[in-house]
Amino acid sequence: MTKFFFQVRLSDGSVRETFEADFASSAEARSEAVRAAREMISDGLWNGKPLANETFEIVSEEGETIEEVAFQSVVNFD
Repeated sequence: MTKFFFQVRLSDGSVRETFEADFASSAEARSEAVRAAREMISDGLWNGKPLANETFEIVSEEGETIEEVAFQSVVNFD
């Protein structure tokens, strides 16, 4: 298992939160980022705080950004 960090980056470039988790591959980490982004969007909508402009940055243990998952890309807002 490999440790990955998920940084929630706001539209202004600041980091709101960082989570860490172990996954067997970067593909599994990406799947989890998509699932978590959808959950956070849902929670935000219920609480009147839409989260359409945030991005999950998937970062390796070495600090390298592996992939970015824009919240807008995981749901259809139309």
